[in-house]
Order: sequence, then C-alpha cells, then structure tokens
Amino acid sequence: MATLSRILLALAFLGPLLGLAVGAARGVLRGGLMASSGRGLAVGLIATVAFGLWRLLLYLTRYDPATGYVGLHRVSVLALCLVIFAAVGAMIGVGLRLLFKPQTG
Repeated sequence: MATLSRILLALAFLGPLLGLAVGAARGVLRGGLMASSGRGLAVGLIATVAFGLWRLLLYLTRYDPATGYVGLHRVSVLALCLVIFAAVGAMIGVGLRLLFKPQTG
C-alpha cells in the first residue's frame, strides 16, 4: 500500500504537468493551443483526483487500535465509498464528454 501511495502521489503532481505538456504539443500541431492545453490539464487532473480518492479510501477503511474502529467491517463505509466513487466517476465522465464534445457549426 505504501508503494501504491507513493506512485499515486507522484502521478498526482506529474499528471497535470504531463497532460498540460501533451495538450500544448497537440495544440501547436493542430493550431488550438489554449483549448488543447486546457483539455490536457483536465485529463491530467484525473490523477490528482485518484490520489485524493485513494487517501479517502485509506482513511475510511483504517484500523484504529485505540478505539477498535475497523472501517472494513462496516457496511456503511462500503456504501459511502460506493456512492462517493460512483458520483466522482460520473462527474468526471460528464465533464470529459462536455470537454471533448465535437465542435459543430
């Protein structure tokens, strides 16, 4: 888990930068620098959101020996994680669909 946390932390910082760079490079090639850079940044920010969700999951499913709390043993924690992850996934999906909607006109 520690290795995955470090990888996700690195991606949380590198993802937006890489997305911005790739978007800018595509924008230079296609002539829409600002739009492509913004799209690349938006796609790169998904890594930052994934890191935040990972940290939330670790917190919700933690084991606290002082209080005896075990998040993995609670159905309410599972339901909360399901709702949060589904809502965030839906928002990302709708956002990307709007961002990459073909230009008509």
